[in-house]
Amino acid sequence: MNFVKETETLFLVYCKDNIKKQLHIGLFMNTGPYSHDIMMQQVADDLSSRGFKVTMLQIRVFNFNFTLPKSNYNWSIVQYDYSRPETNTIMNAAMNQIWHGPVPMGGGSFNYKGIFTFHQLYESHAKACQSALKDADYMRKVQEMKLDIIAIDYVLNECAIGISSILKIPRVYLSNYPMVEVYTDNFGVPSNPSYVPALVSHTGSKMSFFERVLNTATHVALIFARVGLFWRSGKMFRDVGYSAELRQEERDTIFYGTPLEFLLDGPRPIANTVKYFGCMKCSGIKPRHVSDLYGTTPNKDVIVASFGTCSSASQLPERVIKSFSSAFSQFKQYQVVLQIPGIEKYNNSLPSNVIAAKWIPLMQLLGDPSVKLLISHGGVSTTLEAINNAVPVLGIPLQGDQMYNVGRLVEKGVADVLFVNSLSEKRH
Repeated sequence: MNFVKETETLFLVYCKDNIKKQLHIGLFMNTGPYSHDIMMQQVADDLSSRGFKVTMLQIRVFNFNFTLPKSNYNWSIVQYDYSRPETNTIMNAAMNQIWHGPVPMGGGSFNYKGIFTFHQLYESHAKACQSALKDADYMRKVQEMKLDIIAIDYVLNECAIGISSILKIPRVYLSNYPMVEVYTDNFGVPSNPSYVPALVSHTGSKMSFFERVLNTATHVALIFARVGLFWRSGKMFRDVGYSAELRQEERDTIFYGTPLEFLLDGPRPIANTVKYFGCMKCSGIKPRHVSDLYGTTPNKDVIVASFGTCSSASQLPERVIKSFSSAFSQFKQYQVVLQIPGIEKYNNSLPSNVIAAKWIPLMQLLGDPSVKLLISHGGVSTTLEAINNAVPVLGIPLQGDQMYNVGRLVEKGVADVLFVNSLSEKRH
């Protein structure tokens, strides 16, 4: 399935009164994670190429120091920038915590620091939303756009739901995430915790009794957390004079879309309001050989280790870098490409068969037949790219949905999982 083509059809159906004019589509981005921003830019480019007028909206909270590539299309962006030293401090704390255990939870043990870090992240979201709602200039710009429909990157973005209700326009949900049970439950598509793993779990669909009890408890805890987010967000809107019944607004959303592949997900109820679109940019990609990019020995087998854009080598504990170095040094027959933002500073201390890189063209490298293994955090885009290129995965999930994504690969028999809190120089 292709997100843009199907979404275009749905846009036309739900905006049939405006078919004779150029539709104005809003894309409400998340708060700064690069993988989410780049997904929305791809959607903006594709919709613009089909003749739609597109405006991106964002309440930016975090700055990950990755700049979106320059677009060839003439869409606009209305942004409220809340990023500041305090939010950067919280972001850096989260970047540190993910190397000690997944945020907010997971990894086979209770991670109270991960939960606390997640709480701080959401507090930053809430403060940014409150600040944006009180900014008369920003809210005026948003209301004057006269959008016909809006697509929202919905994860922890209750503010965007409320703003779309103020605009009184149809909305769709799309995020660089798999299905999230506390969202689909509200859509009337319940996720039975006896066989649908919680988002923060790597457990498969076939669970033991104890795993079902633990999964149910996690599911219930997430439901209570989401209810709390609804209540708090609704109060913020009421405090500044807007009426927003967010729970009902979410139920009225046209459809809920995910880039996850249908066959990769576990068994769960679905409805016509739930759309699996699959990878947006996995086809038509020309492979690039590792030897051509980095001047390595041609035809030498390669291991790619990539941990996304939300990680940072500046926050790497010594035990983790030593664990990587010790493990890779035992595979001299392989060339290893290690990608973590800022990892270049360790270049001189890494084994001779390791190339350190801030960023790599991962999709193109995975198309190189010499790549035999991907070691990854398990982001949904990375997961889809590995599956598309038939590359087995060793998952080391760090945060959010990554436990779930890696769990689906393990369940299909094409991956194994290793928890970051278990890494040490002695265990590799």
